[in-house]
Amino acid sequence: MSTNLKRVSISMAVLLLSSAMLGQQVHLKGQLWGSITGGDDPADGYEQYSEFLGYIPTLSVTKQLQSGTLLDFEWAHKLSLSYDGNPENEVADFEDFHRLWLRYSSERLEVRLGLQKIAFGPGMVLRPLAWFDTLDPKDPTNQTDGVEALRVRYFMAGNSALWFWLIRRNSSASWTDLNTFSPGLRLDATTSYGELGLTFHQDGDWAAKNNQRRIAIDFRFDGFVGLWTEAYVMYLDNTKYSTSYMIGGDYTFPLGQGLLMMTEHSLTRYDRLDVGPVSSVLVSYPISMFDQAMLILVNDWENKRTYNYLRWSRAYDNLSFNLMLSLNPRRSAYEEAPLPVALAGFGSSINFMIVYNH
Repeated sequence: MSTNLKRVSISMAVLLLSSAMLGQQVHLKGQLWGSITGGDDPADGYEQYSEFLGYIPTLSVTKQLQSGTLLDFEWAHKLSLSYDGNPENEVADFEDFHRLWLRYSSERLEVRLGLQKIAFGPGMVLRPLAWFDTLDPKDPTNQTDGVEALRVRYFMAGNSALWFWLIRRNSSASWTDLNTFSPGLRLDATTSYGELGLTFHQDGDWAAKNNQRRIAIDFRFDGFVGLWTEAYVMYLDNTKYSTSYMIGGDYTFPLGQGLLMMTEHSLTRYDRLDVGPVSSVLVSYPISMFDQAMLILVNDWENKRTYNYLRWSRAYDNLSFNLMLSLNPRRSAYEEAPLPVALAGFGSSINFMIVYNH
């Protein structure tokens, strides 16, 4: 944890104590989860099972200001204990901040500073616009890493919004050093045809020649069927370096409780080389009031690899049980090196996870 982040956490603690003394609204919530994974294709020197236990306590304080404005902050810390299958690698991590932000909001304006989630785009499985998040429909916790940033959103008439952000690239640098921030803009526009998004982001020093610029467009239409698309182009040294396109759609068939079928197809071109295409299919069906089944199939046409994922979930108000089966290419099918040592994602695996939210 950086020195600056430690200072911010101390400041947050002082603010929390002051707010509590002034009788403001204080809320404590959290997410606790544990999982056991077994698989038949572990990395060399690793066993055929792994374990993980995680807890994210979250503290929020809200103060209602005058004229309908609001001041609040959130402080969440990630605590984890993991065993990745190597007898020498049982790891406890108690120093990982999950969220740490302060926000001012009014009817039209929202300003948030600190470690936060920034996510956008209509994609579900194949997500070209997952620039700052790690959201994955296969993860029952629905958690994602955050970024240190200043984000401003201005809400206009008709449910449209203009975003602006400065994302901090170097957590050990000073907050006053603007060269350590990457700026971005996004417009969310509601039209008679659907939801349109236009996004720009730049990485690297603002005046440097070798910085990276990304320009993106996304669109979603909800009608008889749902249709959406995401696309971006990235420039490096003012030269087109990579492009990525995705188109998706879904429809709920009137079978039983309603069978949702969704598909997405993407094509990526990286440094004048085609990486795609990749296709995905997601099928979801509510078996009962408490039980739901979900199947995700992903096919990498270029490398002739197919990824299969099946999940059964039983959910109550605050508690869920999740049984997940995966059938993926074995490690020997990859020429890339080094490969992750994680057990899940290679060969056949089974994972059982319990998630409790309070």
